[in-house]
Amino acid sequence: MKEAIAKMSAEQQSQLYPILSSDWFSQTHISQLNFDTLNSIKNKYYKIESNENSSLKILDWGCGNLLWALGLFPEATEIVGIELSEKNLSYAISNKRLNNPNAKFNGLLYQDYVQNMYENYFDYAICFGLIEMIDLEEFEHIFSQIYRSLKPGGSLFITSHNFRQLSAVYLPYIFRGGYKGLCKQCGFSVSTQSLIEQSEMLGNLSFKLIERGAFNPYPSKFWKYIRSKKRYITNNIILAHWYYTQYIVVKK
Repeated sequence: MKEAIAKMSAEQQSQLYPILSSDWFSQTHISQLNFDTLNSIKNKYYKIESNENSSLKILDWGCGNLLWALGLFPEATEIVGIELSEKNLSYAISNKRLNNPNAKFNGLLYQDYVQNMYENYFDYAICFGLIEMIDLEEFEHIFSQIYRSLKPGGSLFITSHNFRQLSAVYLPYIFRGGYKGLCKQCGFSVSTQSLIEQSEMLGNLSFKLIERGAFNPYPSKFWKYIRSKKRYITNNIILAHWYYTQYIVVKK
């Protein structure tokens, strides 16, 4: 499964380096809406200190090309990215040099992270588009390490594509083999956990739930026609089961 994820991720991101995060997130209306939405959520729970000696240490688990970390945290003084793909780490280095040349960046392959464990170190962690790709054992392993790595009071921001039946993501696959067709295309078993289930799993690892919800209510084929921000984000659990992307914010 890990090989399939790494291959898919590298292929999808191969054209995204080097590029300014501001350019990437403004290329389409939906990209800009997604960025503005995630940035507004992040800003509620993490305020950047303005004094000269302040530091901002970010953990990006499943960092890919690093554009989300660079876009959401332009003030970061240090970023550690965890990846399955060596190619993605090379893309991350290129993008870091272009977007934040003064920040320290340490890119680690997933299997090497335990040997380079950070403890009570990071102010903020992000993990975007990973939960739906891993099983329960991997979930517990990864997020227990993220918990250990965060400073007391540090925040973790998670997003996951919503593959539940009749969601905005799943709907197009009804005519392409349903859930089995979806898993075949992805190359691994896709998780269909709900926001409630994901929150409970994080709570079992001692994380404290701060906020959860979903954003982007549009099926992918309709994206280019959307111009409205109305109900783009929701905290209603019932509505969230339809929306394209789910999110959770927790604290240590």
